[in-house]
Amino acid sequence: VSKLNYISQIIQQQGISGLYKGYAFNLASYGPFSALYFLFYESLKNKYVDEQGDITYYQSLMLAGVSGGISAIITNPLNIAKLRIASGQNVKSVIWDCWQSVSYTHLT
Repeated sequence: VSKLNYISQIIQQQGISGLYKGYAFNLASYGPFSALYFLFYESLKNKYVDEQGDITYYQSLMLAGVSGGISAIITNPLNIAKLRIASGQNVKSVIWDCWQSVSYTHLT
């Protein structure tokens, strides 16, 4: 089935607003990720700068990967909640359920 068929099916069943289900939470999850990413990137970058305050391309690439990975791990519960909300699960308990399942799986 094509994407257009899915789109028309969603519009028929839920209206145009069905296409944007979970969109606000999607936007809200990018804020914490971006803030953490730049926090970690700048903090790490300060440890690797040379006398002129520059870093090499490969250092920048490494720092970006590390910063993105750490930020993704920390904000993973938000991304899981976003997916569950978009799939139609109960919004009230989704965040708490996601945090419990992620923390139990990855922190124990």
